[in-house]
Amino acid sequence: MGDLMARLTRGRWTLIVSCVIILACLTATVDSQLMLEYIDMDGMESVSISEFSISHSQFTDIIPCVFRSEVKLHGSTWRIDTCTECNCRNGTTDCKILTCPPLTCSDPVRVPGECCEICPYIMQVVEVFSSFPPGQTIVEGKTHKFKFDPSIEIQKQKTSRQIRGENMWRIDAWVSRNKDGSGPQFSYRENILNDRQKANEFSRKKKVYDPANGKYWTFKKAIYNFDASEGKCADFRYFCIKFNVTDEPRPKFDLSLTYSVSKGEDERQIVCKRLGACKGVFAETFDWDLEGEDPIPGQETPVTIDIDVTFKKDTRDLEGDGLWRVALFGSSNPGGDGPRFGEVSQILDDEESSEDIRGGAPLNVDSIETNFEFGTVGCVEDVGYICMEFLKGDAPNPDFTLITAGARGDATRDSLITCKQQDCQSRVVFTELEATLLSPDVIVENTDDTDTKVKLKATTNKELTKTVAGEELWQVVTFFSKNEDGAGTRTNEQPQILSMTQDDQTLPTGENLVFKEMDFQVDLDGIICKEVPYMCFELKKNAESSIDYNFETQPLQDPFVDCISMEDVCKGVVFTELDWSREVPEDHVPGTDSPVDIEATVDVEPFSRQVTGVDLWRVSVFASSDEAGSDRLDPIFADVLTPVDAAITLPQGGPLSFPSLRTPPFAVDKMGCGAFRYLCVEFQKGENPLPDYTYETSTGSETIIKCKPEDCAGVFAETFDWDLEGEDPIPGQETPVTIDIDVTFKKDTRDLEGDGLWRVALFGSSNPGGDGPRFGEVSQILDDEESSEDIRGGAPLNVDSIETNFEFGTVGCVEDVEYICMEFLKGDAPNPDFTLITAGARGDATRDSLITCKHQDCQSRVVFTELEATLLSPDVIVENTDDTDTKVKLKATTNKELTKTVAGEELWQVVTFFSKNEDGAGTRTNEQPQILSMTQDDQTLPTGENLVFKEMDFQVDLDGIICKEVPYMCFELKKNAESSIDYYFETQPLQDPFVDCISMEDVCKGVVFTELDWSREVPEDHVPGTDSPVDIEATVDVEPFSRQVTGVDLWRVSVFASSDEAGSDRLDPIFADVLTPVDAAITLPQGGPLSFPSLRTPPFAVDKMGCGAFRYLCVEFQKGENPLPDYTYETSTGSETIIKCKPEDCAGMYGFLRVASGPGSRQGTKRSG
Repeated sequence: MGDLMARLTRGRWTLIVSCVIILACLTATVDSQLMLEYIDMDGMESVSISEFSISHSQFTDIIPCVFRSEVKLHGSTWRIDTCTECNCRNGTTDCKILTCPPLTCSDPVRVPGECCEICPYIMQVVEVFSSFPPGQTIVEGKTHKFKFDPSIEIQKQKTSRQIRGENMWRIDAWVSRNKDGSGPQFSYRENILNDRQKANEFSRKKKVYDPANGKYWTFKKAIYNFDASEGKCADFRYFCIKFNVTDEPRPKFDLSLTYSVSKGEDERQIVCKRLGACKGVFAETFDWDLEGEDPIPGQETPVTIDIDVTFKKDTRDLEGDGLWRVALFGSSNPGGDGPRFGEVSQILDDEESSEDIRGGAPLNVDSIETNFEFGTVGCVEDVGYICMEFLKGDAPNPDFTLITAGARGDATRDSLITCKQQDCQSRVVFTELEATLLSPDVIVENTDDTDTKVKLKATTNKELTKTVAGEELWQVVTFFSKNEDGAGTRTNEQPQILSMTQDDQTLPTGENLVFKEMDFQVDLDGIICKEVPYMCFELKKNAESSIDYNFETQPLQDPFVDCISMEDVCKGVVFTELDWSREVPEDHVPGTDSPVDIEATVDVEPFSRQVTGVDLWRVSVFASSDEAGSDRLDPIFADVLTPVDAAITLPQGGPLSFPSLRTPPFAVDKMGCGAFRYLCVEFQKGENPLPDYTYETSTGSETIIKCKPEDCAGVFAETFDWDLEGEDPIPGQETPVTIDIDVTFKKDTRDLEGDGLWRVALFGSSNPGGDGPRFGEVSQILDDEESSEDIRGGAPLNVDSIETNFEFGTVGCVEDVEYICMEFLKGDAPNPDFTLITAGARGDATRDSLITCKHQDCQSRVVFTELEATLLSPDVIVENTDDTDTKVKLKATTNKELTKTVAGEELWQVVTFFSKNEDGAGTRTNEQPQILSMTQDDQTLPTGENLVFKEMDFQVDLDGIICKEVPYMCFELKKNAESSIDYYFETQPLQDPFVDCISMEDVCKGVVFTELDWSREVPEDHVPGTDSPVDIEATVDVEPFSRQVTGVDLWRVSVFASSDEAGSDRLDPIFADVLTPVDAAITLPQGGPLSFPSLRTPPFAVDKMGCGAFRYLCVEFQKGENPLPDYTYETSTGSETIIKCKPEDCAGMYGFLRVASGPGSRQGTKRSG
């Protein structure tokens, strides 16, 4: 097929050229020119041939043409045959020869008068477009003219190049609710095209149809008349068109027309555009105000109403009759739904209902008058709202669509309802509640049915309160509470204490609500006063009230409560007076402890309740210096009651009797002595009575105390002090001490004289009270004369210079013996016998002495001033080694005046460690906490001497450590934490820690290199006059103690020339390091030597050795720049390097002589001089 098309194309051009020549010959004149244009029938290719001219003349713009001897006027057109058409253009004949395109159908039609055969028409629509601008505003009830240019996109491969005919096309138009045009079709118009548009020719010529550049097949100026009275605004959302062929199309040449839609999707024929706003009557908001005076529940009363309706700005204008209706009703909810109470269906008169609207202005109608049950709304159940409904009149003239906000165009929502909550107009506002107890004066706990009268006054706000009248209006609740405001748990609540008359009591406007006498009974059965400190009253709206009036408080008080304090009303038992008598048993032996027998009675107020239970009472007995019992002294017996006594029943109205109480034994002989002027008995409530009860005394105090005076008969020692001195105390040994004692007595103590009256004991103790074990006790330090000193007129007892022996030096130096104590007490067999009473234990026979203790510091003390460590051996400690036996002498110089002998076991501790700092500060390396032997740490330090450890033996561990890391070996002297005595360890000036350090600079060694020797030779293949390397064998000796060194980059060997044997004048060649990495990693064995068996220099002019300034060849050995691991490097001379230079002979022009170069060297080549 391709070859065929190519041949046809070539033939076509041959035909054209031939025709051009023939026509030129046939029509040429001196006046004319022939132009030939070839037109391809597919409309895509045009070729003009205008360069073939027979002649040309140009006189004017309307020159005629001569064609085949016929004159053709300018602008005329004629056909030569069915495929050739000519026209005259200003003297030029232009002919077009039509060629036929390839046909794509199997049944082409030959049309008379046409050049080419034609295929039947086909068209496939892809999409329909509408130029209709969206947002077109609609006014309900009017007719709108829409002008637009619909256009069509076709499927090129399935559509003929050209389609012509009459009554071919159809565009239907309508308005729809839906954007796809479905549903009801409003103002439907079948085929809005005129005859010319119906015959609109389709052509695929690029100049008219080019979708890629926005050129579609277009129907210009289509017109659709939309009647907006055929529906409501809600229907007018989309303008839609549908493209199709007509039912009876008439294609040109009577060709058939096959029409289809791409992919069979009919919806592609339809396009819809969104319409804009619809202007009906659009009510937007509805508000109202209602006023009425003196509303009465259950009755219609006059009300005055103002209404305001706002509309959308673009709402239509409207005037007429009966346009509006406004309904008024009561409702149970804010939406106005459900049953309507008391509805007035139209509150507007004829004039008000016919108000017109223009320009979207609001509708305002004021002072509308009607009757309505205004007073009922809010006061009865299920009618809490007043509602009004704005809607279209029942028969408006003219009719219209009313659209309301939130329901645009929705006929089911053609009104606006606005409801407002209405409170009941019956209202009371209380400001204060006051309850007053009228009777009784006392309400006794744990009793029931106590008749009670209370007045209750509720003060109102006179301006806000309106009359409240009806049935069951009020409720007063009474209860007991633990809180003054009645909050929290309510006890014995009574929900209504008002009588039937009182709860119906009318509250007139301008008055207070007063219940003058509320009668009820109080029940405290099983309840005690502290459980109900307040009796409260709550006033509230009765839930059964016949009207739902407003009950309020200002300020807000919820609940509305007032409480009466029960503090002075509720009573249990009030005790008024205590009386008692006492006896000492007849079998009491003077000087011994004895109980006291007491009989007591407590009176109560007559109304006091009966009390029965356990642990009800408490009776205390104590001594006092005053009759009120405010100064309580021993003996103090907190409670002398037995459980049986504490459970004695108090009968109603009393009294409470204790016929036989007994105290514990005490020093009854001390009664009345010193401050013990009164014996007191105290009565009070038991600590945990069961059951509990309310306890009071007539005076308001917690207890009732009754004190009675006593007479004294004893010796009252008040204070005891002493002083002790001793010289040269030695721990563990008794040494002489001298003691002075002073004892003071109460001024009213008795006089006393006789023999063996006093005893003083001396002992050591672990605590300042002298309790516990007694160390080294001397039970009596007084001799016969000192123990028989008399006392008179309350004067003190002073005994001085008492001598005895005591382990004075041990106290303070051993554990748990830190105090020296002395005890003053009655002699073992005084004559005469007497009672000794001591302060702090008055009347207590178990405390018949005074003990005074004083803290004692240890007398052993050392004060060091200087510490000096001296290394004895070894001379060298090698780094990176362990277990080096070491001996050090340590001398600690003392302050001779302050130091006292220190003796015992495990006294001293010497710590050794290595440090980077001369004073031993900072991190400690390889610390050893104790290097003293057992003998050394027990070493006694006599007074006046220094502490010297002549030879401390220990081992030093430097494994993995090099010298520069431990420049100092340090020694710290400290007190041993395990010392058998707690002596004082001090330094002056303060040195903490007490440390001395030995420099390791000359002691710690790594490797000390002593001597370097080497030999050299020039390789045998050396060619005189050329550069050559030199081979060197070297050995470096070390001190025998030198450590082994293994690693990398350990060594460095330089080779250079010099003019002197010392190598101080370095000359070229200078080779800074001739070692390979392998050479630099050669291991130095412990004790050496270090051997380099084969070193080679870089090539140089070996023939110049020994010539000129090159007198010596030198080899220099030193430590590597970055050895890994590091080590300590030294030379025996102290220099950084070892240099060995050897003389060379200048060979010059004389040749070479093979000789041995140096001891133990290889055969080499040496220049002869």
